[in-house]
Amino acid sequence: MPDISPTDHRFLYRAIKYGRWFKQRSLAFRCRAATKNHPKEPGLSVILTNDCTHKICRANQNSCFGEFALETLAVTARWPVKKTSPNHARITGVPLHGEDPVEIEDAATDLAALIKFVHGRPSE
Repeated sequence: MPDISPTDHRFLYRAIKYGRWFKQRSLAFRCRAATKNHPKEPGLSVILTNDCTHKICRANQNSCFGEFALETLAVTARWPVKKTSPNHARITGVPLHGEDPVEIEDAATDLAALIKFVHGRPSE
C-alpha cells in the first residue's frame, strides 16, 4: 500500500499498551524485540482511527489504555509512514530494537514530543 496521506488521515494513533506509558511516553515509541510468537517489528505500528470501544481494541491489543494521537503531517515530515491495511500503518525509518540505544531513545523522545492529545480507553 502507498505512503499515508495527511489529508486522508489527520492523526496516527499509537495504542497505549501499558499504564506506565502515561508517565514516560517515550516508552510507547520503541519497536518490540522478536519473541517466539512475534518477529522483530519492521517499524512502529500505528492505527488510523481511534474508534475503539470498551470491548473492541482497533489495535488488536490484549490490554489497551487508550491511544496517543500524533499529527500525521508532523510524523511524515521526519519519517516515512506506510499504510499496511485499512486501519493500520507503520512508521518506518525509526531505529529498530537492538540498534543504537541512544538513537532509539532520541527517536522515541522525538515521537513522544509530537503527541497532540491522549484518547483514553472508553469505560463502557
